[in-house]
Amino acid sequence: MTDLGKVDADTLDLTKPENRQVYLCCVVNLPFRLRLGDSYAFPKSDNEDFKLHFKNPYKIPPGGIDTEILVKQASKHGTYNFFWTKVLIVLKKQQNQSWALAVLNDFIIAYATVCKSTHGFLGQVKTLTDMEFSEAAESEIEYHCPKDYVLTDLDIEKLINWKPPFLGQVSGFPLFKFKDLPTQAIDKIPVAFDRHRNYVFYEFAFYAKFRMQSLDYIGALLMACVALEGAHGAFLRHVRENGLSTCERKKERNFKRELKKVPRGSQFYERIKTTVFIFIKGEEKPPDELLAKCGEAIEIRDDIMHAIYSEGAYKLREHETSKLVSACRAIMDTYKYFLKALEKRQEQNYS
Repeated sequence: MTDLGKVDADTLDLTKPENRQVYLCCVVNLPFRLRLGDSYAFPKSDNEDFKLHFKNPYKIPPGGIDTEILVKQASKHGTYNFFWTKVLIVLKKQQNQSWALAVLNDFIIAYATVCKSTHGFLGQVKTLTDMEFSEAAESEIEYHCPKDYVLTDLDIEKLINWKPPFLGQVSGFPLFKFKDLPTQAIDKIPVAFDRHRNYVFYEFAFYAKFRMQSLDYIGALLMACVALEGAHGAFLRHVRENGLSTCERKKERNFKRELKKVPRGSQFYERIKTTVFIFIKGEEKPPDELLAKCGEAIEIRDDIMHAIYSEGAYKLREHETSKLVSACRAIMDTYKYFLKALEKRQEQNYS
């Protein structure tokens, strides 16, 4: 649970509110160690809208330290947390946690680029998802200080070690009945296990759901697209293996000729639409509105996958969280139509 608080700078004149400025300060316990020495501040200039102050409470001697010693100390502490890095993120203008996470992740990517390797001692250096950031955030502090104030070393120590006056915490949990799966559902596990062994797209659909729940929306969208491509390909193979009608063969030949005229980036969506048009009928068919949303989602995927750059900016920067969530849902909903159509045909073959 993140502690929330308000702290005044020692030099703040409380009688002159017009000369006051509020900094948002987030203290985050990273689940790994950055090899930045005892402390490091980024950027060097104090004129930027943000500042990162990294602290490594556990000091490593100049010649390094044997990991055997760290293992012994961890057994005493009961954790390796004593070894990880702590960071104070100071935001001067954009007062929201999402911006703090974005700035931190940008730094981590730059750090990993310079290091060449993300491997550490038990904790791998990685960017954080929204959920991981929330779990790692120790405190979120409104720091009231004079305008254009530059934090001193004493300020940094005060903020990075700040604790609320009242340490009692109350956690709220949603109330519901927690039940085991019904027998009918449990009985389906062997079939699901065999299907996963035969088709890898089940795995990527799982990854997409997991990343959505972890608030990793870009990762979720990419995994969802892999799942859709896999399910679409498996459906087509199954249909062809069971024989096409003369009409279906003719339509498919015409489509392949037309597909050559379509830009490469749009071909996947065109294949999806044509497969639906030729082979899926009635209730099995995804609604036209969903297919249109699926096409927009694939465009967003392409902006990310191909790092599309337009008018002086990367297009992926334009896509807000709500847009990524909607895109992922559209892809997964389309995936479910292909999955249902494939599984229905497989069951018909076995019956």
